[in-house]
Amino acid sequence: MSLIYHEHRLSVLQRQGVGLVEILIAIVVMSVLTAIILPGMNASMTKNRLEKVAIKIQSDLFLAREKAIARGGVSRVVFDFKRSSYLLDSKTNSQWIDLRRPPFLCRLSSTNPNSILTIEFDRFGRTNSDLLLVIHSHCAHRALDLNALKGKAELR
Repeated sequence: MSLIYHEHRLSVLQRQGVGLVEILIAIVVMSVLTAIILPGMNASMTKNRLEKVAIKIQSDLFLAREKAIARGGVSRVVFDFKRSSYLLDSKTNSQWIDLRRPPFLCRLSSTNPNSILTIEFDRFGRTNSDLLLVIHSHCAHRALDLNALKGKAELR
């Protein structure tokens, strides 16, 4: 019994390490799996990014509307389609939100022919115009529809 154990131990000790063929097979398998998984992951990340940007713009439009109603005055959101950015008209926050930069990495377009468009919410929460925003990222896009009568932005 001890002789069998001793021979088995010698054969294990003689075969140490991993061969070149085994390493190459592992690399090929990992490459194939990466090639299969990566495109789906990239599409999912793009879709997720578009969803986040659309929800951010929607919530900022809602915030501007609520400020106008609460103040009993006018609140504005300014869109610059050439720079793919927008500004919430506020005394506390006058910073442009640039959608071309991380974490957004998107572009804005609209059915409106002007490069700069100002959306005004009156004291009743209504806007001065309808607006269809399209948010682009790589090959995907998401639409945001602003209804003037309702004063609400809805995702499409």
